[in-house]
Amino acid sequence: MSSIFFLLCLFCFFFFFHFIKFHFLDFRNQLRPPPEKTFIIAKALQNSIAPDNAIGYKLEAEIYFQQEKYKEAEDILEKGRRVDPKDEGLFNNLIKAKLFLKDVASAQQLAETWMQMAPTATKPLLVMAFLKYNQKNYMDALPLLQKIVLLLTKTPREPDYAQALHNMGL
Repeated sequence: MSSIFFLLCLFCFFFFFHFIKFHFLDFRNQLRPPPEKTFIIAKALQNSIAPDNAIGYKLEAEIYFQQEKYKEAEDILEKGRRVDPKDEGLFNNLIKAKLFLKDVASAQQLAETWMQMAPTATKPLLVMAFLKYNQKNYMDALPLLQKIVLLLTKTPREPDYAQALHNMGL
C-alpha cells in the first residue's frame, strides 16, 4: 500500500513539475528580441552608425533567414556587397541564400569569385568543396579539401581543418 502511495505521489510531483515548467517557466519566446527592433538596429547600422561596414546588412539578412524570406536576404546581402565587396561573411551568407533559392549555379560562381579574391582563405575552398560534393562531383571536391589541409597544417585547430579532414574521410 505504501509503495502505491509513493508511486502516486511521485507521478503527481512529476506531472505538476512538467505542468509548471512548460506553462510558466518557458521563456524562450521572450528571450528572442522581436524582429522589428532588430530591423531598426540593422537600418541604423547601415545608415548612420556603421555605413562603411556590412554588419547592418548581415544582421538584416539574418532576420530574413529566420523568417525563411530567402529572396529578401539575398537582396539585402547584394546591397551589403556594394558597401564591402570583400566581406567573407557576406559571401558565405549570400551563397547560403542562393542555395536556399536553389540557384546552385550562382552559388558556385560566387564561391569561385570568393576563391579568386582570397586565394589563401580556407572557407571559400570548403564552400566550393561542399558544392562539388553535393553535385556528386567527388573528384573535383577532393583537391579543394586537400588544399585546405595543406594550408592549415600549421594551425590544425582551425575548424575548417577538421571539417576538411572529415569530408575527405580521414
